[in-house]
Amino acid sequence: MKTFGFLLVVLICFSTNAMAAHIRGGELTYRYLGAGTAAGTSNYELTLKLYVDCSARGEGQLENTVSFTIFDKLTGQVNRILGVSFSSEEWIRYDPNSNPCILNAPTDVCYRLRYYSTTVTLPDMPDGYTVAFQRCCRIDNIRNVSGNSGDIGATYSCDIPGTKALASAPANSSPKFNPNDAIAICVGTQFTFDFSAVDQDRDSLVYNLCNAFVGGGREPGSCFSCTSPAPASTPPFDQVSYSSGYGGSSPLGNNVTIDSKTGIISGIAPPSVGQYVVTVCVSEYQIGRASCRERV
Repeated sequence: MKTFGFLLVVLICFSTNAMAAHIRGGELTYRYLGAGTAAGTSNYELTLKLYVDCSARGEGQLENTVSFTIFDKLTGQVNRILGVSFSSEEWIRYDPNSNPCILNAPTDVCYRLRYYSTTVTLPDMPDGYTVAFQRCCRIDNIRNVSGNSGDIGATYSCDIPGTKALASAPANSSPKFNPNDAIAICVGTQFTFDFSAVDQDRDSLVYNLCNAFVGGGREPGSCFSCTSPAPASTPPFDQVSYSSGYGGSSPLGNNVTIDSKTGIISGIAPPSVGQYVVTVCVSEYQIGRASCRERV
């Protein structure tokens, strides 16, 4: 069983507060490319999807190169640090007239989905690896985060399984979540949102709402002096502190749940206007891989 997470900022109605040009969410995945040239090694493609506010400007917020840290899962020691180049991006906009919940927005709701990708060859280890990216800071005024969210960094990570679980376990690709956008929903209304993922190995997927993690920034346990620490802090990563009434398993309150089989989030939106962090984890269970073939 391997678990992968994704973080998204949900717009409940639209907050007219100024939004800092920072991180809105992200996802780190890997894809198995085949055996390496050396015996007992595997090739992977590592990809970061980073959601950034459209007002972000300059190398300080729109890096051309970011750092991935690969940890040996058994010891927690750094195996290597990779400099990963920016590859492409999408601009995603919501016109204020396109959704009744954002009619009063002074400008378009907009963010940039930026991709960073690299390849790496790793020895097949019994316990596998954790790959992590950390960056400060999140956007300001996230409603369900305690304190000033603009001072809090984020961690996005994934686990590459080892041979202890199964000899063929390293020949695995992580699930990828389907949605590439945020969601704007009206205060106190019924809603549904598809947060499902696909798995190219056709493994069984199970979903749950889970904790977001800090990394970089000024939260306890994070890197106080750097915006994108290299190496990243050692797993297990520290959790975000949530505002009263919210948590990793209830990021939109107790009236919103996720279907563990389908990844559909549904319920009644919170009663307060603002932006909310939602993190979904998907656990991957291998089912008859020998008989099946091979898609944030």
